[in-house]
Amino acid sequence: MIREITKELIIYNEYKFLKRLITIITKLKMGLITKSDLHYKDYSWTALKGDDPKISGEPDSTLLSRKEGYEILYFINKFSEIHNFKNKESAIKVEKIVRNEVPDDKRSQLNIKEWIEENWKDSKY
Repeated sequence: MIREITKELIIYNEYKFLKRLITIITKLKMGLITKSDLHYKDYSWTALKGDDPKISGEPDSTLLSRKEGYEILYFINKFSEIHNFKNKESAIKVEKIVRNEVPDDKRSQLNIKEWIEENWKDSKY
């Protein structure tokens, strides 16, 4: 009887541990901001595959659609991660810069990232 109870306790504790671990991993994978944090609300939210280069990996030559919510959200969170931003205000500043200050001829994720880095301190935001 004691062995059965002990076994059940071990299984229960393993379950609690795994559940907690999944919660921690999920939080670590989440970006600094979510869809509801975005300043602008007029984005299109077209579903993309998780391995789509527009929403995975490092900013590169992939074109950034400035009106596509998933792409913008990914870009903002990736930029925030690269620059170790801790507050949402910095992430929202990235969103506003992309929308209002980055020149239209800057279209790739990498070019936009570099432009923001070069002009961060001069931004009106």
